[in-house]
Amino acid sequence: MRECTKCKSNEYTNKSLLMMINECGHPLCKNCVETLFARNSGNCPTCQRMLKKNEFREQIYDDPLIDKETAIRKKMRKVFNLKRDDFPTSREFNDYLERMETLIYNLVFETDLAETQAEIDEFKKRNAEAIEKNRKRLDEDQQWVASHLKEEEHMKHRLRTLRQEDAKENEKSTGVDPKAIIEELKNSKDDAESILDRERKRQIEKLMQEKAEAEKEKRRKKEVMFRKRQSEQMSFSAHHRLTGQKYTYKPLDLPINGPPLPSLEEIEASYLVHMKIASPAIHALYNGTDTGQAQEWLNSFRNSVHAWTLCDQILSQRLDPLACYFASQTLKFKISKHLKELPEENYPPLRESLINHLSFFGAASHDQHAEATSTQLCLAIADLYIQVPQWNNWIADLLNQFTSQQGDRTSMLLTLLRVFPEEINEVKVGENRRKQIREELAVNASSVFLYLTHVLQHGQNNADMLKRVFVCLSAYLQNPVLSTDDFATSPLLMSIFHVVGTPDVLSSLHEAASDVIVSALLRAEDQGAHLALAKSLQRNIYQLAEPFNRAVEIEDLDKLNNYARMFVELNESLVEPLVNKTSDDISELGSLYSMDLLLLVAGHHDYSLIEMTFNVWYRISEALFMVDDQDHVARFRPYVNRFLMCLYRHCRLDLDEESLPDQSSEFADFRLKAVEAIRDVVFIVGTNECIQMMYEVLRSASQWNETEAALFIIATVINNLMPEEDGMAPELVTSIVALDVNSHPALIATSINLLGGCNEWLEKHRVYLEQVMPWLLRFASSPLYCQMASESIEKIVSYSAIDLVSLIRPLMQLIPSLQTSQTNGTQIEAAISSILKACSTLIVHLRPEEMKMAFEELCKPIVENLHRILHHDMSSPNLSAAISSSLSARPSIVVSKSAPILTPTGLAPAPSPASSGSSADKENDKSVGSWTRLANEPVLWIDRVASIFREVCKPQSLSIANTSADSSQRAPWMDVAHHLYETLSMTLKKYDSNYRIVEHCCRSIRFLIRSLGIQSIGFVNQLVPLVSVSTFILFFAKFANESTVRCVISTLKIPQSIRISDSNLSSRDKG
Repeated sequence: MRECTKCKSNEYTNKSLLMMINECGHPLCKNCVETLFARNSGNCPTCQRMLKKNEFREQIYDDPLIDKETAIRKKMRKVFNLKRDDFPTSREFNDYLERMETLIYNLVFETDLAETQAEIDEFKKRNAEAIEKNRKRLDEDQQWVASHLKEEEHMKHRLRTLRQEDAKENEKSTGVDPKAIIEELKNSKDDAESILDRERKRQIEKLMQEKAEAEKEKRRKKEVMFRKRQSEQMSFSAHHRLTGQKYTYKPLDLPINGPPLPSLEEIEASYLVHMKIASPAIHALYNGTDTGQAQEWLNSFRNSVHAWTLCDQILSQRLDPLACYFASQTLKFKISKHLKELPEENYPPLRESLINHLSFFGAASHDQHAEATSTQLCLAIADLYIQVPQWNNWIADLLNQFTSQQGDRTSMLLTLLRVFPEEINEVKVGENRRKQIREELAVNASSVFLYLTHVLQHGQNNADMLKRVFVCLSAYLQNPVLSTDDFATSPLLMSIFHVVGTPDVLSSLHEAASDVIVSALLRAEDQGAHLALAKSLQRNIYQLAEPFNRAVEIEDLDKLNNYARMFVELNESLVEPLVNKTSDDISELGSLYSMDLLLLVAGHHDYSLIEMTFNVWYRISEALFMVDDQDHVARFRPYVNRFLMCLYRHCRLDLDEESLPDQSSEFADFRLKAVEAIRDVVFIVGTNECIQMMYEVLRSASQWNETEAALFIIATVINNLMPEEDGMAPELVTSIVALDVNSHPALIATSINLLGGCNEWLEKHRVYLEQVMPWLLRFASSPLYCQMASESIEKIVSYSAIDLVSLIRPLMQLIPSLQTSQTNGTQIEAAISSILKACSTLIVHLRPEEMKMAFEELCKPIVENLHRILHHDMSSPNLSAAISSSLSARPSIVVSKSAPILTPTGLAPAPSPASSGSSADKENDKSVGSWTRLANEPVLWIDRVASIFREVCKPQSLSIANTSADSSQRAPWMDVAHHLYETLSMTLKKYDSNYRIVEHCCRSIRFLIRSLGIQSIGFVNQLVPLVSVSTFILFFAKFANESTVRCVISTLKIPQSIRISDSNLSSRDKG
């Protein structure tokens, strides 16, 4: 049985329950999703994972694990779509299928998620061409179906042609042939008048025959329609046996309610058989082991027109509780989906019949089966009333009718009050009718609140009854046109806060009461319409600080989560007065005590609670950003400082952590969200003050994780530091470069990222470059830190290239060192890409002769390895081995700058390759030889060309390139570009069917042409035939808007037919 993990509602008590499920696999009912994720995101109540509202989907299977597996399997089939003929042997194909099932199992049961995802990404990269090809390719079964469909269509076309030919023949045979009549007049001995009379008589007989046939066909169709209408009619008359003299049946006018009884034809068509089969089928469905056949029969029964009358009779007989429940559920289904099957004159009898049934099943003396039946009947009544626009102002009369009946019907009335506001959002009706029902509910709000108060006073010791009241009230408050002034001052609201503030209340009851307060806070966001409610909620929520502290003492996480929700929603609703009407008076809506409650939540050790407050801080920062009064903004600085200190404590890693934290973990995800939260609010206190505060923490830190957390906060905001600032930055940089190389890996990684964020500051303080760059180079050769160190080097070089030209040689030496690494191939290649970008940025500041030599040395391995791949020579695992060079050997670079050469002290060599590795990790990025496998693909080397020449577009280089085509001042890298272009052209021709490789090639050619400017005219001449090829035209469109390329195109006078217009380009690629 499906059950909501939040409100504990299940299908047994609420058959209209709609269960939703997200990626974590924990189902929630739709009402809980709407409540918990009113802000479009929130935490899963079971696993506390942050989920998004738009990613919820309807749960299809009873077991949520099956739903989770189905979603994962659909996603995996888009990647693992290889066919049998993609493998040389059946054994390899079977191994591929088994491995795919293993990956699906790991994702479903969350086993080795990091390794599994890495293996999927590796498979996607390695088989990108095959995946793209198989996306529109049909397998054998699909081809068989397509062939049969084509054959069937061909047969239909032949039959249609034959029928048309037969019709033409009949028309010829039956029509009047003037030539035959003329021949008969010419050859016959009879006179012309008799011949014409005979022809007229024949035509009249033919016309009369056609009319008779048409009349006969019309009578037959009319009889069929009459029988069809008779089969759809219902009456309450029973079938009488015909005895004695001939009897003529006349329907009796019986004073009964409900849908019509079956007609005589329906009874003769085995209607009574349905009555005998229904009860055993229902028992087989709910109690049997093999439910397939029973479920199939009951589903067909639910869609039949007989279900209306049969369900009404089952509810009237009340012989079997399960049958009654099924009948009530079926009636609710029929009313929701197939109400148009009934004529409108049967709506009032149906309503009265439902009320009569509910009067019996809604009594308090019945068991849980009767309660479930009562819930379904309440839903059926609500759906019926909402869908009949002619009925108005009937809800109050219905409640009064049940109130006047004997017996305790409190549970039934609470269910009725709950389902009306819930169903108005679910039933498909027009907006006018929806508004009409909401206004009717709002008119009766005061009576409803009075009744709920009465139930609370008489059921204080009944936790189940209190929970029903709270659920009903929470649904009622969702009405947007509801006036809440009476509710704001009613004892009902005080009773709810009394329950919330009681320490020993049940968790489920505490959560239900919290849901009511959250629903009220959503209404109170509109202070213009709900001012009294907003003030009342604020006053009472302020008194929950002490209960929150008591819950902290006993570690009641469920209640803490409820309190946090209320504090957060209070601030969400009061953001506007809090920013615009800030006050120290706790009686005002803009009281700053609301932020004290936020900080009370942030101070708890569970980081999931402070994560709930991030959206509030974002909204406050956005509102304060528009305020020009700095004195007013300064009132919020103490709160932001405390918030930053809370984030510092929450961002600390565990002392037991021995290596870098897993980037796919929940805590790593929290740290990323914390970074965004810090950047949102740091302008309120100022970057210098934030760094000063964290530096004070650094001075008093005694553990490595405290130091790392403080540096993590500083690294988040350091890029906002003014370049001319001389505060804590010099001392901070000096302390970092003095770190021991054997420090904790997380501490070193954070320090590396911090130095990368200081790139603008280092440009103005060049004296520190001599300390920073050797320190970064020391870690750039380590596979553990290479990517982050290379990225930091690239950032610093982009601002201080003129002073760091002497680093070209050490950076080039890093590339072959990193290529010897045997694991983390993707990370290694990302580091090499950053190093290449840094090198190209530095090279353009050399003299032309040195620039030429440097580019040749940098690009020589690329040309060699691409030639190796193009000639299918894969015998050596190391693609960088020496082959016949397409570029002549060049001497080493001689740098003539007077600046001292910065050599990396203690440059650690890359670790030696592992001696062995398991075969199961072959496709894993962390397995041995992962970079070698990447190097076997041309995309890696093609992207290196893009990395190098992406940066060769600065004014220093373009001033040389963008001269006239006939200028003697050639670009120093012209020869290198020529060799690269030839190699890329060969790659384009060889892999013209692989869109991924073609796109990467076109991007690299684009950067080559952009770097040469007008001097690329020779290359563009060779590009013109390629541009006309449909395979390449869309990819070349990416650089067609570049000014240099436009100049070359206009110079070459490329035909208009193959030019690419601006209107056909969706966006300009910024490169």
